[in-house]
Amino acid sequence: MPFWPTHVKRHKRHLFWILPTVLVLVGWLGVNPLCESALEDYLREKVRSQNASGGMSLSYEDLDLDVFSQKFTLHNLSASPVSDTAAHAFRNLKVNRATIHGIGLSNFLWNKAIEVHQIRLDSVQITLKKMPRVTRHDQHTPPASHPMLPDSLQLPGLTGVSLGAFEMESFGLLVLGPEALDTVAYFRGDQVRLEGVGLRQAVKDNPTFIPDISNMAFEMGRQQYVVSDGLYAVGFDQLRYDAAARNLQINQFSYAPAVGPDTLASAYRYSYERYTVGFNRMEMREVRLLPLFTQGSLHINTIALDSLKAEIFRDKSLPYDTGKHANLPVQALEKLRFPVQVDSLLLTNAYLRYAESLPDTEQQVSVDFQDFQGEFLNIHTAELAAENPDPLRLSLNTNLLGAIPVSLRVDLPYGSTAVHLSGSTRGSSRLANLNPTVYPAMNMRFTGGTLNGMEFRASGNTHHLHGELTMLYTDLDVTFLNQDHETKKTLSWAVNALVKHSNPNRRGRTVVGTMETERVPYKGLGNFIWKAIQSGVVNSLNPVGKHHRE
Repeated sequence: MPFWPTHVKRHKRHLFWILPTVLVLVGWLGVNPLCESALEDYLREKVRSQNASGGMSLSYEDLDLDVFSQKFTLHNLSASPVSDTAAHAFRNLKVNRATIHGIGLSNFLWNKAIEVHQIRLDSVQITLKKMPRVTRHDQHTPPASHPMLPDSLQLPGLTGVSLGAFEMESFGLLVLGPEALDTVAYFRGDQVRLEGVGLRQAVKDNPTFIPDISNMAFEMGRQQYVVSDGLYAVGFDQLRYDAAARNLQINQFSYAPAVGPDTLASAYRYSYERYTVGFNRMEMREVRLLPLFTQGSLHINTIALDSLKAEIFRDKSLPYDTGKHANLPVQALEKLRFPVQVDSLLLTNAYLRYAESLPDTEQQVSVDFQDFQGEFLNIHTAELAAENPDPLRLSLNTNLLGAIPVSLRVDLPYGSTAVHLSGSTRGSSRLANLNPTVYPAMNMRFTGGTLNGMEFRASGNTHHLHGELTMLYTDLDVTFLNQDHETKKTLSWAVNALVKHSNPNRRGRTVVGTMETERVPYKGLGNFIWKAIQSGVVNSLNPVGKHHRE
């Protein structure tokens, strides 16, 4: 056995690990460029083939491939229609960098399964063009719904597809007007993450794959949209959907004008409403997304809104568009094209304020609803509405002007023009608390008295309501005013002299006022209900009004 000096043995040991390292390094230096060149040639050929088809033009500036870390990156990726035809809403897509991490080459070679750890897009900009509205001859028959995605894919030779996580940073969506010169809407966001999406074989050893989103999780960070021709902005701090829990949550939502009051007013020819809406949290429970993708319909068990705050201002300095027909909720839902079913919409701790300016004056009439609790049941659209035997039901409990507890229920059957409403107030309160509502809208002011309760019930259709209202009070005193807001002394004296100061009177007989109103076609459900209640109040107090005694 030959004798090797110690230093020679040490060098031999080093060679055992140095040589493989050098071989791997040489292999990497050779294989990585070779694979990158092959992938580059493959993609360039696919891009040329796609562009030659005449549909969509694709391009990218550069490609980087790292075989050993299983990652490749496309730089300055773009896509746009080959021809600028009016038939396409899509204008262009630009991506600064698209990176795919963790491509499982070994799993593909041995198991014929595609696995991608992460797909990341940075600095994404999408431009769309607003398409002209399609005129339908039959506005009453909504078209059949269509799935948003194919319900299956044919992928011969594969046993599974897993896409891992999809992330998008710093992205925007621009919607141009029909002339492509003005911005109709704009959306920008900071972060989107999607994970748990894949495809699975419908039947083993069969090339048919169906979407698998059972473990999907989708999350968006702070977002902001500018919509309605740049007049309003929509935003929220966080949105998250968990497919396993079937739960979607939105936090800190806001919808408000993106421009000043004068700019907003200049955008309208007719009387309009200005909206400011926000809520702390919205939770959608039992959201079934798979039918949305495969059947083109959406079912949500419950939508719970916490701390909704809504302020609506009606500018009546402009004339109404009397040629417009405002649909009531059921008719509006039936005409929507997309099938949606929401079993219940719940409002807790909400606040609603409605105000409107009065023509030729600087005054406003306003109504505040505080501690608003609401329940909306059986919300259906499109063909789901036509098939639903249960009515759309609105049940509300609130404090009118912060002083008068009010309950209201409205039933609107689907497939019908019927309207049914009932309501009441609870407890006792000063009649003067109603003055911000009844004055100046009714040119009347309560100067004394206590409201001990009110009950009303009415039925009708989308054009007419008829019913009865019972208003219980004591020590009534009323002042009527003319258009110049001066006291009508004669009428005020007559009412206070002829109307009993208490209802019921000393003999226990109660005045029941008639509720009767014709709907103004270009106004909505709120105005319809308020006018019906107002007619009942006036007929209860007016000595010559429509009422009877019980």
